[in-house]
Amino acid sequence: MSIRTKKYKKILQEVKYLRSELEYQEEVLSEYHHSFEEYYRSWCDTNNINIVEQEQKNPERIKNMIPDNVSEQKYDKENRIIPKQDIQNKLDAKKFNKLYKKIAMELHPDKSNGDSKKFLKASIAYKKGFWSILLEYAIELEIEPENLSELLPLLTKEAKEIRNKIEHNKGIYTWKFYECEDSQPCKDKLIKNFLKHLFKMEIK
Repeated sequence: MSIRTKKYKKILQEVKYLRSELEYQEEVLSEYHHSFEEYYRSWCDTNNINIVEQEQKNPERIKNMIPDNVSEQKYDKENRIIPKQDIQNKLDAKKFNKLYKKIAMELHPDKSNGDSKKFLKASIAYKKGFWSILLEYAIELEIEPENLSELLPLLTKEAKEIRNKIEHNKGIYTWKFYECEDSQPCKDKLIKNFLKHLFKMEIK
């Protein structure tokens, strides 16, 4: 096994671990979102903070920001904005085209040893730019990528993007609420910080 192949398998293991960590985070955020919202509103009621009034006064702080760089956007045939990430994924996908076709051929449900679930997962991975999943299937099916030197930077890029998402999630108040566990002082301090961040309210 060449050094390059070893390196690619090493990075692949790292991405696999990071993706698992991200999936766990997203499950926690989904599960605890309602709990945080409930606690936050209950805390405000108990401390006589009119949260509805604050939300009406500061709508710009709670709505999603709309990008103003419209001139840089790309559009599809129906004049819908194409996200920049999708454009980049399509460019990167060209480098995975041959490998994907080989994987799809092996996993196709019409084959006697095909696998419809894996075939669908590989197809989604190819469309969304989850290159590590495709490479995991390549190893499983003993398919050697022909253009490994081109794929390595994309795998490294994927690892960086997932790592950035994980770090971003750690800053979300729902995640911090989860980390407080059953600590009341931790939760109370978090809500005060949240109100300060959202409405610039200083609460002692």
